[in-house]
Amino acid sequence: MAKATGTSKKKAGKVAEAPAPPSPSRQAKSWFFQPRQLITTAFFAMFLISIPVAIRNMPTLAGRPEYQVGPNQVTISPPPRWIPNTRSPGLVSGSAG
Repeated sequence: MAKATGTSKKKAGKVAEAPAPPSPSRQAKSWFFQPRQLITTAFFAMFLISIPVAIRNMPTLAGRPEYQVGPNQVTISPPPRWIPNTRSPGLVSGSAG
């Protein structure tokens, strides 16, 4: 087989330039607009919005008489048999004001 005469031309390949790095705002957008991040953000936003609504709808127990307990209504029952009686006698009786 005969070689071709003449000048051999090397194919001048294009030098692959590295693509420019994406801008920080583009990186943030591509990170944020994914299903997991969107669902997490929506859940967090709904949680923050529901806090004031829940606080408004909670009952105020301070003014209701069935939740007011005075010191004369509090009694201490005797401990079960399996708890040792090692406390000092003045501990319970001296605590009532």
